[in-house]
Amino acid sequence: RQPKNMSEPAELSAAATAEEESAEEEVDAAVAEEPELPSQALTVQLLAEHNLGPELQAAARPAQGAVVDALLQLKRVHLSGLRLAAIDNLECLGPVTHLFLHNNRLTAIANLECLVHLKCLHLAHNAITSVPDLTYLRHLMLLDLSHNALSTLPPAHLPPRLSLLYLHDNNFADYAALKKELAETVTSLKCLDGELLDNTADEEEEEDE
Repeated sequence: RQPKNMSEPAELSAAATAEEESAEEEVDAAVAEEPELPSQALTVQLLAEHNLGPELQAAARPAQGAVVDALLQLKRVHLSGLRLAAIDNLECLGPVTHLFLHNNRLTAIANLECLVHLKCLHLAHNAITSVPDLTYLRHLMLLDLSHNALSTLPPAHLPPRLSLLYLHDNNFADYAALKKELAETVTSLKCLDGELLDNTADEEEEEDE
């Protein structure tokens, strides 16, 4: 015999889904009611607190020689999720190759001229509205600008060795056209938003001609 109520599992699933959605709405409402914390300035002390060991964090003052020496040795700098409104005070760093600045409140890309060895720059989940000329970052290979407020991106502003670029979830009017333009004009680019670009075939065609 068939069960009396074939729809019971579906009803239970729907009820569970409804409860989950209700719980998520309550969490979102609670978060929305919390007062927004103020933005922070990027200081030497903040750099030390989030990138040095406990013994140096306690003495994180610009006058502390050990702190300055330790900052100069950093290759990876983590400054994500710190409510930063601007990029500043990075002159105290040395040959940094990886800089993590995602999940902040940045509206502009600036003051990176001192990081000439930079290879990876993570700027996702900010409020950046434009991309300045970054060709001075001659060693940069990865640039993550996803989840920002970009509406334009001049290909000529991108670093000469850029291989991986992430741009999804921005405000581009015709993102498909921009992706096509970048794939055709930025010859160093190998991967755009996680999609591999096949430039080998084009190079082979040019050689045949």
